[in-house]
Amino acid sequence: MSTIVCATDLPASDRIVVDAVDVLYLAFRVAPTERAVSEYVHEHHPAVPTAEVPSILQALVARGALRTFTDRRTSRYLGAAWATPERPVSRRQTVLALVSNAVVAYGRVVRESDVCEYAARCAASIVADARLTPQLIRRDIHGLAHTGDVLIAGTVRGGAGTGSGSNLYLPASMDARRAELMPREPLTWLDYVARVFAAIWGERRARASALGGPPAAITTAEMRAAMLADLAEDGQPIATSVWHRDLADAMTTVNAMLALARSARPVVRAVPGRAAVWLPIGVEDTDEATQGAFAKDSDRVVEATRRAMVRADAPAVTAKEIEMECELDPSLRLSGGTPLARLLADVARERITGAGGQRCERRTRRIVRVGLLGRSAAYVAPYGDRRGELLEAAKFHVQTQGVMQLARERDLPGQYGGVSGARCPMVGLGRIRLVALRAGEQISDASRILDQLGDAGGARARAELQRLVAEATEVQQQARAWERFRRFPACTPNGIDPCGPTLTALELRDLLAPFSPTAAACDSVEKVVPRYARLIRRVKNPAFLRRQSKDPRLAAEFLFDRVDALFYATRQWGGIRAKVNAAIAKEELGALRDVRFVIAAVESEAATERLRAVVALAFLQGAAVVGLLKGRARNDVDPAVRETALWAYGFAGGPGATELLREAARDDEHARVRKAAGVMLGCGDDWWWRC
Repeated sequence: MSTIVCATDLPASDRIVVDAVDVLYLAFRVAPTERAVSEYVHEHHPAVPTAEVPSILQALVARGALRTFTDRRTSRYLGAAWATPERPVSRRQTVLALVSNAVVAYGRVVRESDVCEYAARCAASIVADARLTPQLIRRDIHGLAHTGDVLIAGTVRGGAGTGSGSNLYLPASMDARRAELMPREPLTWLDYVARVFAAIWGERRARASALGGPPAAITTAEMRAAMLADLAEDGQPIATSVWHRDLADAMTTVNAMLALARSARPVVRAVPGRAAVWLPIGVEDTDEATQGAFAKDSDRVVEATRRAMVRADAPAVTAKEIEMECELDPSLRLSGGTPLARLLADVARERITGAGGQRCERRTRRIVRVGLLGRSAAYVAPYGDRRGELLEAAKFHVQTQGVMQLARERDLPGQYGGVSGARCPMVGLGRIRLVALRAGEQISDASRILDQLGDAGGARARAELQRLVAEATEVQQQARAWERFRRFPACTPNGIDPCGPTLTALELRDLLAPFSPTAAACDSVEKVVPRYARLIRRVKNPAFLRRQSKDPRLAAEFLFDRVDALFYATRQWGGIRAKVNAAIAKEELGALRDVRFVIAAVESEAATERLRAVVALAFLQGAAVVGLLKGRARNDVDPAVRETALWAYGFAGGPGATELLREAARDDEHARVRKAAGVMLGCGDDWWWRC
């Protein structure tokens, strides 16, 4: 057996020469000459005189630290040479010498794989003589670390499971040089990623210190861009040329950051509520630190929602308020082509398509749709430990604002005052009963919210709700007094029906399509509702089930009022007679949609009241209406009522309206009716719209 001479046993200058010989041998795979060693020492260790190198080499050969052989032209030296031993040494001593020489050869602390590589390249003969295998070398290194002959100077990331080992080893005799021998370059892929992250964070911390405030969080996209810009000598990114990683695949960087965050010694952590945004361990994710770090548009929308909640001092906000936040901060402006409304709907979606195309519940909803504020969807961005509290507060806020918004739309004092516009007493009675019913609903809703509000509620909301209760109570008392001090026929209808004829969005589209190319071009509910929601009154759908229902009547939370849609269409595309009659009907009906009171008004003795009732019936329409209108067109004693009833019958969709009009133009006893019927016949097939 041979003895290996440890380089650590040599003087400093001799160790430098041995190191030079080893480095040159590893670089060129051939024994270096005396001249090559001298040039290397002169370039890298100028403190050692070049003239002393030959004598040092001869001394090293004499001590057995180097082996020399001579060819015909020059002498060559083989690093870490083996001398003839005086006595056998143990295998563990041999492995300790291998660790020591590997440290000198690499110029740093070494891993198990480094020792095995050094043994295979520079000590093949002794490895063969000692019958050392990589497995035995690794086992003996662990034993030496247990006895303290070898120290664990540190660890590397991502070494476990790769066969290279995670520990960095240093002989105990070299502990004084530990700081000098610690690696200057990353030894693994994860070490490299951690260093890139540390470099970016260091730059941001320095810049933030100069400007004031905390440094901003780092996104995965920024990490990937930094690694793409970190080029090796060959012009390729170091991540690709050294670590053989495909940076074109975005998941390469994502997986590395996740590994750094989930390791036993994590150096980064994900920012809660963000996708692919990272901070170092121990750094708090304050708003200032995370406000500019957004990996994708969904992150920007979530942050814009949170800021809108803070700015509005409300637990829920609408898309308009979120859009305003996106406009105020350039970092929140959407980079993709998806509209904000659709992006909000996607992020707030309860069910998503999972693996295999199966629909499943979304585990974490960063934005939740909690209802409507006015006629706009309301969203909340719950986060952290307050998630449940924020959700409950948002739902309660939506209920409170819904009651207030509904009260503003109803305008009970205005409705009560507008009853005077009804010239027919029976219609006025229906409107008064409707006002009283709405007042009762407002009292009930506002009182319920007040009870839930408790002592913790805001003073402003409490005062507004109390005002609504007082206002509705006063209007209700006035409405009951109005009805109590008036007399009505015995045939007066009982109660009041608050529901009237309604249209879904697509039914409204079909109603307006013959007159409006814009309406005809609307091929979805998402296009109809924004276009006409502010022009035509909408009412809450009592049959609403859920937005994803296949039945349009069950999927719509609000429906369009058909009577108001007819008013709108008549004002936009109707003839003179149609527009005048629409104005009369709107003044007479107000919000009343219970046809029973209008039918009762048709029996009035006053011709003016009958005429206004006939006009109102034209817009209420329905099976019970057309027969009554046909009878009035033929038999009413007043020619003006008969003339109006002819138009109303056609507008209400009565069958055979044109034949009835021809009959009146030919047989009516009054010239006015005959003339008006002739004029309407001359307006074409849809004469009730054009005349």
